Amino acid sequence: MRPGADLDERLQRFGISDRQLAAAKARAREAGFHDVRTLTVDLVIVHFGAPTVALQDRLLYDLVVWPQHRFEWRGLASGAATHEGFVMRESPVLPTWLPLSLSSVRSVFRPWFHTRHEIEAVLGEPAVDLSWGEMGEWYYGPALDGSEIVITFDYGLLRSIEHSRGVIASTRRK
Repeated sequence: MRPGADLDERLQRFGISDRQLAAAKARAREAGFHDVRTLTVDLVIVHFGAPTVALQDRLLYDLVVWPQHRFEWRGLASGAATHEGFVMRESPVLPTWLPLSLSSVRSVFRPWFHTRHEIEAVLGEPAVDLSWGEMGEWYYGPALDGSEIVITFDYGLLRSIEHSRGVIASTRRK
């Protein structure tokens, strides 16, 4: 995940040092997680152990640092694996509709708690999706004040809700 104060605070709260984090990253890289072309379901199971929940094409792992979440891996018919990212263990109660304003969206969704699944359930598909790999960037708008709302994710976990201007219009013109 991208570095940030919220992530640092959470790691500190759970007693995970920078040294431990660096060692975990090195083990994952050594295991082959840095190359999506060679990532397989078998590799995920060898590295992380038996999943908490195993479905036909999904592996879900409970998370220590995010105890209300699981991390989901999707298995492909070829045996390859891809990360689906964070999912809630239990679906929270959310409104079925929100006025599209920064204040209303921020009043419902909490960074480092909600996931892309909850955002999409309430706001629908984004007008523009500029996601790449594990980093998500969704644009909704125009908002009530004419701006756009940009929602960023790390591995499907809500990172921030901000204002933006002109991205939707400029993307649609291309």
